[in-house]
Amino acid sequence: ARLLRYTLDYSSKPVTLAKEIEILGNYVELQEKRFGERISFEFDLDESFHQIRVPSMILQPLVENCITHGVGMKGEDARISICTRYDEEEQLGWIEIGDNGIGMDEQELDAVRREMRENDQIDRKIGLSNVYHRLMIFFNYRAEMEIYSEQERGTRIEIAMPYSRKPEGQTA
Repeated sequence: ARLLRYTLDYSSKPVTLAKEIEILGNYVELQEKRFGERISFEFDLDESFHQIRVPSMILQPLVENCITHGVGMKGEDARISICTRYDEEEQLGWIEIGDNGIGMDEQELDAVRREMRENDQIDRKIGLSNVYHRLMIFFNYRAEMEIYSEQERGTRIEIAMPYSRKPEGQTA
């Protein structure tokens, strides 16, 4: 119910990354009930930049892709990891979502990357290209999103977003 309410209330509004992760937790809870011990989710979160504003519904579709295309058919030991970290020197917030699923060969990976970047019909479907284009628009093309994959070793999506933490006491 919380996931549905979030989708209805925030579908076109920016939210904090903290809120996105909270809602992702609700989605993960459903998937844990669905898959039981066949799948595990690992969170490694650097909360120092989680107040950054992001488009809503960017994490859930990526985790859903991991399940659908990566680990959903594994009989056991399926893992999905969600990691955030902040690079102070580069002033970038990073999100990494990965799985230990079936992965893709170079040809498949190239096709997915091409589809992600070229399919700009963001209103038609939620998926890689939707998330990619909404991030690019939201961050004025200063964000980055890349996919890495190896057959039988899994797939990883990395997102880099510009974020500058203000020193304590500074307001501007």
